[in-house]
Order: sequence, then C-alpha cells, then structure tokens
Amino acid sequence: MAVIGISSQVGIDTSGSTVDGERIDVLKAGMGLLTLGGTVTRGNILVPDANGKGVAVTVVAGSEIHFGAIAEVSGVDGDVIPVTVIQGIVANDTQI
Repeated sequence: MAVIGISSQVGIDTSGSTVDGERIDVLKAGMGLLTLGGTVTRGNILVPDANGKGVAVTVVAGSEIHFGAIAEVSGVDGDVIPVTVIQGIVANDTQI
C-alpha cells in the first residue's frame, strides 16, 4: 500500500513490481485492490504495515492517524480486497 511517505501514504502500487529502484504505477484515488496484513472489517480505515499490506487501525486518545484507504469488504491476512483509495487524517483529541 505505502509508496514512501513520512506521515502519510501516497497510494497503492498497481504495477506489481518488487524490484528496488524500479519505476511503479501508483493509484492515488479511486477503487483499487489491496492485500491485507491482518483481519479487517468492512469500513475500517487502513494503513500499511511494515510489508506494505493493509491493516486496520484504532485511533487512541491524543493521536492522529494518516490513512490511505477504506475497506469495502471484510477479510483476513493474505486476502486481496477492494478498497477505496483516499488519503485522510483521523484524530482523537482528548481536549474536545
């Protein structure tokens, strides 16, 4: 899922390339397919794990999450599911 980014994701690699330094195609918005790195429920916001697979996140008090996709269906580790690719931020401010 992640294509470089310090605090946010850029999009989904649609090229299938795994060669370091090789040019890739990136889907920045719209519908795409994503390999999961854990259990996901439809509607979960997703971020990349260390291997670039999509995982669901839980926003904890006082934190800010930069996400890159929303799950369209539920799935488990290794499944390839349809997602809506959209960059966004979810924050849980304890001062509100």
